[in-house]
Amino acid sequence: MRCSQWCFLLLVLILEIVASCDWDDCDEGMSLRQLRGQKTSQAAWSFEKPDPELLIWDRIMHSALNSTTGRVNRTIYNGWLKVPLVHDPALMEFEMPPYVCLRVRGLAALKPPAKNGPMLAHCGGPGSGRDCAMTMSAANFDIDGRHAIISDFDLLSIDQRGVNTSSDRYERAGKWGEVPPCPFNLSGRPLSRFPTIYCDEIAKYVEEPRKLMKLLTPIQGNASVEHDWKTYVEPIWRSGKIPYADMAPTNETFVRWYYRLVKLENSLCYETPRYKMRAPNGRVYNAMQFASTVDCAHDIDLLRRAIGADRMSWYGASYGTSVAGVYASIFPEVTHRVVMDGAVNPRPDTEARSGSCANGIQAVWGGIEKDCETSLVRNLSADEVCPAAPRVSSKALHVLKGSNRTEASYLLELMLFTVFHAEALAPLAMACIEQFYSGKEVEGCNKVLPMLSSYRIASNSSNSTKAKKDRFGLAIQSAVMGTDSAGRFDEEEFINWWRRVKDTDPIGSLWAKNWMVAMSTWPAYARPVPPVADAGIEAVIIGNLHDPNTAYENAQLLKRNFPEGYLVTWQGYGHCLTVPQHAMTLLKSYNKSKANNTLPEYTNGVAKYACMSKILSYLETGTGITDGHTCLMPEPLRLGSAAAAEVRIHIE
Repeated sequence: MRCSQWCFLLLVLILEIVASCDWDDCDEGMSLRQLRGQKTSQAAWSFEKPDPELLIWDRIMHSALNSTTGRVNRTIYNGWLKVPLVHDPALMEFEMPPYVCLRVRGLAALKPPAKNGPMLAHCGGPGSGRDCAMTMSAANFDIDGRHAIISDFDLLSIDQRGVNTSSDRYERAGKWGEVPPCPFNLSGRPLSRFPTIYCDEIAKYVEEPRKLMKLLTPIQGNASVEHDWKTYVEPIWRSGKIPYADMAPTNETFVRWYYRLVKLENSLCYETPRYKMRAPNGRVYNAMQFASTVDCAHDIDLLRRAIGADRMSWYGASYGTSVAGVYASIFPEVTHRVVMDGAVNPRPDTEARSGSCANGIQAVWGGIEKDCETSLVRNLSADEVCPAAPRVSSKALHVLKGSNRTEASYLLELMLFTVFHAEALAPLAMACIEQFYSGKEVEGCNKVLPMLSSYRIASNSSNSTKAKKDRFGLAIQSAVMGTDSAGRFDEEEFINWWRRVKDTDPIGSLWAKNWMVAMSTWPAYARPVPPVADAGIEAVIIGNLHDPNTAYENAQLLKRNFPEGYLVTWQGYGHCLTVPQHAMTLLKSYNKSKANNTLPEYTNGVAKYACMSKILSYLETGTGITDGHTCLMPEPLRLGSAAAAEVRIHIE
């Protein structure tokens, strides 16, 4: 047979194969489809009956769960999702990577099938777990009692890569029972879950300080080794942070040793055998290289495909905004409604993201100072006026630079606690600023000092008696954000950055340095996220003016990247637009006022409630939001001595 006849027959065969092929299946080639565990023909998968090659529900619970407006009967699905360790089509054409399992939880819509499809809830971290949808469902998604969101969406959450699967508060002994093993196999071997990310490798060296010090810095003599170990290294290692005593967080030598310890911990942790995974062909992969936000986004899209959903909606809080934004950027055609609350800086750059952390904290402290100063001119009673006014900043600086280092260290610690718990702790911080500055007792300050002392003792003693699994509390943050962000600062570059930020954002630098060190010392090569943007998605972006974790500027940057979206600004304090726990009381009060034809009092709690109601209306209908909307906070913080006397706070 001549060549032309062979070619003709070959062409006919190819055309027959193409004609019989579903284009959604044939897109990536047979080998890639098989590697991903997809069937060769499309099936009508659903939330209740997902693709068994990708997702298996192994525990279905029927339970009455708390919501803001009472108990609601829910059907809760728990199962395992099978994902490739490496989402790389080019790699998959040559070899099969290891596969891992991720634990998933879904809350079925009250009115199945869900009118609006699935919505993925991610609570941030990095390190959000499968309980996020349940948490948001109980707090944010049902504040008005109409059950609109939980009726019309199937709510989903996933254990992000590296999350401790066994730490869930529901799937454990005495509750629903221990987590069943992953049911999937590959090449005849059962798959394991993605390993929990934690780092405490330095612990094995602490009984040999000289050996540890040799890893940290060149040894310059026995006296120097012993002095540095006892003065700097051991206190940082014991507490997992720079201790506050004697203003150590402002001491450059302490900051240098902190950088060295975290760098060594990350390097040792990255190379530990528990993160090594073997592919079917024998190649060994390091799982720590594949815990990025892009990996998470691809995992979630496999989840979407497993339940046969055409589109996925999102509610991302804090770092969850990064996951939602990356997903929307990579998979815009399957992205439905998106809410991003408490935006992470979208620039995949170590310095930009660390600086953003400092800016957010400084903005909160600036707002507290402003509310204190303005209390003088608000026609308040004597014990309602902020005791640190006027000149709050000058008084605080005077104490922090003064000779009494004990008072200075307590104030520094209290100021940082305050920015994260502004409404609760700000009155006590103002009382202590005035007391330490004037030397006269101010009501409220003496209440918080014993609590700070107890916190320090507990923090140090707990780490000295038993090893802390994640010594510096930065492991999963280092792995995720370090992989996501370009830029690695060596020790001198880091110190120069710290000196600048310490001068411009003195309170913010205390927290921002942790993120800078975590990202700068991560040993893996970076795989920065793509530009978080899409010109067509109508995302809702919520920014708080006084958010310590995520600076308000981030929301403005994110809105610029989603030009068809909507920016909503909350003027208040706190991380994300968290609805107060007394939302049920607010709802009852509102309904009572409505029945009596009177207007309810417009408080900060009511303002938050009204703001969140608009967000939920958008999720329900896709409408109801106006770009540039500001949710007004009607009341400044109460910072007088009377407010300090009423405070009930437990420092954790």
